[in-house]
Amino acid sequence: MKPMTIHQIASFAEGVIYKDVTDENLISHVTIDSRQCRKGSIFIPLKGSNWDGHHFIKDAAKQGATACFFEPDVISGDAIPEGITGIAVNDCQKALENMAMNYRNQFDIPVISITGSNGKTTTKDMLASVLSSHYQVLKNPGNYNNHIGLPLSIMALNENHQIAVLEMGMSGPGEISLLSKIARPDYAIITNIGMAHVEKLGNRMNIANAKKEITDGLEKNGVLIINRDDDYYDYLKENTASDFQVEEVGLNTLSTCYAREIKDLGQKGFEFKTNLTGDFCFKVRQPGLHNVINALFAIRTGLMFELDPKDVQQGLDSFKPTGMRMEICRIQGADVVNDAYNANPDSMKAAVHFISKYPAKRKIAVLGDMYELGEYAEEAHREIGREIINQKIDYLITVGNMSDWMAEESKKLGMGHDKIIRTSDYVEAAAVLKKLIQKGDVVLLKASRVVALEKTIDVIGEGVQ
Repeated sequence: MKPMTIHQIASFAEGVIYKDVTDENLISHVTIDSRQCRKGSIFIPLKGSNWDGHHFIKDAAKQGATACFFEPDVISGDAIPEGITGIAVNDCQKALENMAMNYRNQFDIPVISITGSNGKTTTKDMLASVLSSHYQVLKNPGNYNNHIGLPLSIMALNENHQIAVLEMGMSGPGEISLLSKIARPDYAIITNIGMAHVEKLGNRMNIANAKKEITDGLEKNGVLIINRDDDYYDYLKENTASDFQVEEVGLNTLSTCYAREIKDLGQKGFEFKTNLTGDFCFKVRQPGLHNVINALFAIRTGLMFELDPKDVQQGLDSFKPTGMRMEICRIQGADVVNDAYNANPDSMKAAVHFISKYPAKRKIAVLGDMYELGEYAEEAHREIGREIINQKIDYLITVGNMSDWMAEESKKLGMGHDKIIRTSDYVEAAAVLKKLIQKGDVVLLKASRVVALEKTIDVIGEGVQ
């Protein structure tokens, strides 16, 4: 963060300083965790359903924090400890957003925003890696992609950064619009429109409209990059303001940037060329055809920043996916594909398709419940059951109540009852898998985050390589 005076912070946050301070007290760090406070920190005491950060202002002061926000209807200014400057605001969350929005305006650098139902984190990490071959890049860490994480990420910008790559997530309408207006991107990427969050949004059209909100803060004459292969490509393009330049990536040869001469290397990834880079052959080291699409977003954007294809490839080589996304480890002589970070129908079908092509003696799918599907939950889980049959998976281990629909559908379509094992949690699944797994098998672990299916590895995997 670029050091700022408390007066500047108060102005950006539309707050009022409780007591006079000198401009020698500079703020160089923003946090919502009192344990991370130090000299130069400003502590933001956010409120949740079961907690209130105001209770930790004293702890922040003990850790050395220089300042904090506070809401006068929660605590009085007199309750702010000595040694820490209080800034009164109406709402700490809104103040954080205002502060980030005004702070972002201090930087005249390109901002690239990314959203989508699947692949947004991988695309963010790939693109940041590609651009880092020539630029100093800020990206939001991990899942810092919501109304809290994105403002905090923007507040980490400093004078050395030349580009910001920001992922934007959502659970309901209006959320991405807010994030886009805070970040004011010059480039916006929509990876795809899937079924994630359909429980709250009702249908894919509403999801498409929510994702399209990423253009609400897009600068005039900005660039929107979308997936030509996606079902909602036409809708997104036709319903985007004419002020924007629209670029497309995909396998469709009508795309601005498309992949050609694709060679599947199995668990070693893919090699391919593009229509924009002649005979240069790109390689992504991550399995799954969806990663070719993710890479195309990074390639097209990198080329727009005038990177040479060799520099783009250097970035793809340096890319390391965030944990629990198609991670392959060896347990008891079998390859275990840990894709358990999260799941929705599209990403689960892609993962099942991947192991169906895997060079293994037996294909075992350990699949758990997919959440936030609302009235579509039963049909979505049954669709995965049909995919198990279509992709000729040898064993299905289900985890949770909703995944019983997968088991029912697979059994109805002819999968032997001895090939389907239903379990209630990852502990039971691990016990089954420990007895079943053999050398030469491939095992897929995939479920929504709450299922914590990755813990299966801890139970069965002493000596993971």
